[in-house]
Amino acid sequence: MADQAREYFRYYGEAIEGGKKLLLDTFDLYSNHSALPMHTVGEDGAAVDFVLDREIKKLLHSLETAVSDSSLRQGYQMINLMLAAFCLRKYKPLKLLHLGGRTSAGFLGFCQLLPKFHPDNRMYWLTPTCREERADCICMTMPFEELLLPQKTFDLIVLDDTDEYLLPSLKEHLWLSLRPEGQLILLSRRREMQQAFNGKGAETYLAGDGWTVSQSTISAAEHEAMAADTWDSAVKTIQQEAIERIQLVQREVTVEGADIDALLQLADEAEQFVLLIYASLPSLEVKYLANEWKRALLDYRLGWGQVDKIQQSGNALLLELKIA
Repeated sequence: MADQAREYFRYYGEAIEGGKKLLLDTFDLYSNHSALPMHTVGEDGAAVDFVLDREIKKLLHSLETAVSDSSLRQGYQMINLMLAAFCLRKYKPLKLLHLGGRTSAGFLGFCQLLPKFHPDNRMYWLTPTCREERADCICMTMPFEELLLPQKTFDLIVLDDTDEYLLPSLKEHLWLSLRPEGQLILLSRRREMQQAFNGKGAETYLAGDGWTVSQSTISAAEHEAMAADTWDSAVKTIQQEAIERIQLVQREVTVEGADIDALLQLADEAEQFVLLIYASLPSLEVKYLANEWKRALLDYRLGWGQVDKIQQSGNALLLELKIA
């Protein structure tokens, strides 16, 4: 009997590997560190109001009318339960990002509930197409091809692929915009999205009609490693950009009637690229060599330098960059 009573407060999702997994237990006294009480007791000591469970049931009921598609409704219900469980973990202001989605209907109820966990909690909704005026959510519009998010900013990101504007190539950018130990939740039925965003140790749930909900957490170690990999890749790209500009200047400066001012512009760009990455290169000489090469080109522009000096300095710089 007691076990049956406890089930009233438990909410599950259907795991993709089979069976049910607990998403939220509104009677787990040790899991709630938020400002929203699990229950209150009346003045007479007899009446008990299970506040948290009442709010969750109200939230889930609101989705019955907000989302008409039964499979999507089930998906949004699971996400809302995951969001609530996340907000219960600590009493701290959280930044949550809802990315994509045809509308914000799946999170209307949760946005109203969010400040009850902590008054400074914030939900952001970023989409390339829709724009709604909302008092309980900060709405923004931006093409996902141009998406720029600050690193280590959000505690949780919900990827809502119902509009199918999300891009698998956003993976690293989105992971890095999470704070360490942050969570990423994906609602999608596109295989490429599911494969791209299901991180290590992801838990995936079935919502019906091909829709799945996956929940991943990025550890501090994974976050640090991903940031390092991303920077290493950027260094290689910037390094190649510098090399190509130096090679172009080296070729063109020997041509009679060459536009030296244009070559100086290219040399300046190459030097800026070198300055941007030199601390990540094994060569200690590359910064000095870049400056010497540009100075040789400037001397030539002013009439007292020699092309041979430019060639010599440039070749030394290229050799050092290619070794690096």
